[in-house]
Amino acid sequence: MTEPQMIDWAHLRDLAQKANEIPPPGEYLLRCESAQWFSTKTGKPAIKAQYSVVDGPCAGMSVWNNQTLTTTSAVAVDIFLRFLGAHGIDPTQVQSNEQITKMMSGRHVEATIEHEEYNGRTMPRAKNFRQTGGQANAAPAAQPQPMAQPMAQPQPLNQTTAPDAQMPPLPPQSPQPGPGAQTAQLPVPDPAEGYLAGIPPVFGEQQQQQAQ
Repeated sequence: MTEPQMIDWAHLRDLAQKANEIPPPGEYLLRCESAQWFSTKTGKPAIKAQYSVVDGPCAGMSVWNNQTLTTTSAVAVDIFLRFLGAHGIDPTQVQSNEQITKMMSGRHVEATIEHEEYNGRTMPRAKNFRQTGGQANAAPAAQPQPMAQPMAQPQPLNQTTAPDAQMPPLPPQSPQPGPGAQTAQLPVPDPAEGYLAGIPPVFGEQQQQQAQ
């Protein structure tokens, strides 16, 4: 059987001591590492959440909080809703209680850390949760909507004349004589010649001819 490699026990001892270190009381920026629902001894719904300090000399240290919902007290309900609101959660917009705890994980909050005695140990507890001033819990910025394009103006229809309303073509114009052009003179017919000779004289002329 192969023996394990040499273990650095001094390093592990220092690491174990850090597990017992707790942040001193004060105001901190925390990150929610986990959250889950449970029932208290009196059957009330509650959320158990584990946090870690984000920055400063205590960065990485763990903090816990149990938030109980007492539905018969208006003050207790208001405190619970403020607790969720600090995590950027509106419970009226979720589909289930489990969705609330899933949304809490990874969120950043500001809180006050106080020390409490629990099973003979001093434990840091977070309370008085507030929304952060940064963008950790901010909703995604709304994407700018494209500007509406102006509607194309309808183009006027070509006014075409119906076939039956077209004007008849003008007769061809005779070319006008230019300056100095000679105009042809038509001969004036003699009444005694041509087709006028075959026309009988009027009634008065017939009587004058008979009287002679």
